[in-house]
Amino acid sequence: MSEKTTEITLLLRRRTLAPEPETMERHLTHAELIEHHGADHNDIHSIEAFASEHHFLISKIHVGARSVTLTGPFSKLAAVFGAPHLPDSLKEICRRNPRP
Repeated sequence: MSEKTTEITLLLRRRTLAPEPETMERHLTHAELIEHHGADHNDIHSIEAFASEHHFLISKIHVGARSVTLTGPFSKLAAVFGAPHLPDSLKEICRRNPRP
């Protein structure tokens, strides 16, 4: 029996903090919001290198949502990301977002 493949989605830090809406002169377009407050491309490259090093596939990248989804064998993902562990190389660019 082959091992089950699963996904894990990493939520990355914002490039910069989003402004308070009441302090803005105008609303940002979707493209401006992504450009200024989406994921930093260097952070995405770091995740790509990490995924390659651990033989995980990247199944989704969403710059605006600041998320990268990795796919791999359950046992390998659990060994690397098992709660409450987050690899040191990713602690600065990912944040924990526990679900209720």
